[in-house]
Amino acid sequence: LAMVGDPVPPPPAPWIFSEFADAKLDVVGWESEGEWQELAASVHAIVADGAVRQVAILDGALPVEPVRRLVESGAGPAELLQVPR
Repeated sequence: LAMVGDPVPPPPAPWIFSEFADAKLDVVGWESEGEWQELAASVHAIVADGAVRQVAILDGALPVEPVRRLVESGAGPAELLQVPR
């Protein structure tokens, strides 16, 4: 896109997942300085300057794609907790 002069969209937030012994872990977002905060049962996040930078979701507590879009948009913890489960 850049070669033809069109705007280049930012890359999507990274997403990794793992399954082990019937437990599922999804991690969405960019590595960031800060401490993990528990936002809800099975949902932990790193928040920097009011924006969620990275989210760990245990056992499917939240759907990944809506969380990914919120991380990409710079949403805060309150918006993240409004994602339908």
